[in-house]
Amino acid sequence: MAYENQQNVPSGGASFGAQAELFPSIPLPDLNAAGGPAYAARLKNGGDLMAILCNTGQPARLDAVNSMRTLDHPSILRLMDSGIVLWPSDNIRYYAFAYQRPLAPRLMQSLGDTLTPISDDALNHHFIMPIIGALSEFMRMGITHNAL
Repeated sequence: MAYENQQNVPSGGASFGAQAELFPSIPLPDLNAAGGPAYAARLKNGGDLMAILCNTGQPARLDAVNSMRTLDHPSILRLMDSGIVLWPSDNIRYYAFAYQRPLAPRLMQSLGDTLTPISDDALNHHFIMPIIGALSEFMRMGITHNAL
């Protein structure tokens, strides 16, 4: 959903952080994460984002927020903003992270999905090397992925 045209901007956004707005009425289930459900978000000055609402009981990794904001790697979604949002349906405050939107859809919706086999060269080029680059960047910043 693009918000470049002000007529397309949904109302009812919940502000959080310094520059982001989250839209509780626009869930993005294809982008849900282990840390929580995904929702449409945007920068207050424009720019589509996705937000992860930390409502699963898993603690938000607040210790890594400052480092994550400075990461700029093509294999890592950039953290654009984060902060506390008052969730309208239950009037509870949750922490939320606003990331740039992924450029491509998820490769797999579940671990049970079957993929078409690819060559070793394609696997290395499109998956292994980008993952190594991302993990190297995490290591350089002193961040542990915790899901690998």
